[in-house]
Order: sequence, then structure tokens, then C-alpha cells
Amino acid sequence: MRERLLEYRLAQEPPIPKFRPVGATRWYPPQISQHKVNYDGALFKEIWQAGVGVVVKDADGRVCGALSDRMVLPETVEEVEAIAFREAVRFALQLGFADVVFEGDSESITNAINSGTSCYSSFGHILDDVKALALNFVSATIIHVKRQGNAVADKLAKAAKTLPCPHVWSNDIPSEVQQLVIHDSIH
Repeated sequence: MRERLLEYRLAQEPPIPKFRPVGATRWYPPQISQHKVNYDGALFKEIWQAGVGVVVKDADGRVCGALSDRMVLPETVEEVEAIAFREAVRFALQLGFADVVFEGDSESITNAINSGTSCYSSFGHILDDVKALALNFVSATIIHVKRQGNAVADKLAKAAKTLPCPHVWSNDIPSEVQQLVIHDSIH
């Protein structure tokens, strides 16, 4: 039954909010009842590791939670992005959010998850995990954003290289990341 529900949800065209122009290059807030979860991955090839960055913001652009984590370097960039997506979904569930918009800058991951068909690539099993976890939300929308609209998650992913990981923030995020959050809210 859950698989059918997920299949139905994924077959629906995700609504693009009226205030978010197509091809937008900046962060836009979610609707009042929603939380937006931005995620990204970063590669640290010289140390054979990768980083994951996740930030959750409310409709006012306030940070509700953030995460930086590090892992052994997967084989492909797409695998890193898929793992970042899965960590974003897990993090949003841990924080208890019900109506969530997930936003990442990997178009291939966004297209694969929204296609409604099975993904047989090296990261397909990770996206299967994402689909199963997403059933726990009342509503989960997955959209693509250009890299410029994902700057906070990108910074958190890169910060994983030097931070003790996993590192979770509830309100007090690093000042260099806070500057990007402020930039998002005024532009």
C-alpha cells in the first residue's frame, strides 16, 4: 500500500510556488506551512572522503536545523548527492517536520526521484531509501535549484572536511554560514 501511495505521489507534477520563478538562481522561502530542506554534497578527493550539508529553514528564512557530515568517498558524484538527499530526509524526519520541500542542485538526482520509475544506476538503491523514508511525511516535494540557490547547504557540505562529524546545529550556526543565510533572506 505504501509503495502505491509513493508511486502516486511521485507521478504527480510537483507544484512550483507562484513566488519561485522557473530557472531561479537564488533561495526562495517555502509556503507558510512548510519547511524547506536544502542539501548538497562535496568531494574531498585528496583525503578520499566526501561531505554532506543540510539546512532546514522555515517560511521566514530562519534556520530550524543544520547538519554537516563526512563519509568515505563514494564512486560517483551522483552517489554523493543521493546520500546527501537521504541524509536530508532523515534529518527532516528527526526534526519532526510533516510538510517539506527538498531542494538540491543535482538535476540528475531530482529527475531520477521525480520520474516515478525505478532507477537502476549505482545510486538507485539510495533513492529507493529516500522514497521509502519520504512516505513518513504528510507532504514531500522535491525540486531542483541551481547551485547559487543552494549556497548554505554547499558551505555546510564543505565545512564537513574540517569539523568533527556529524555536526548538528539547532540555532547557532557558524558565522560564515549565517552570512549566507542572511544573504538568502534579503535577495
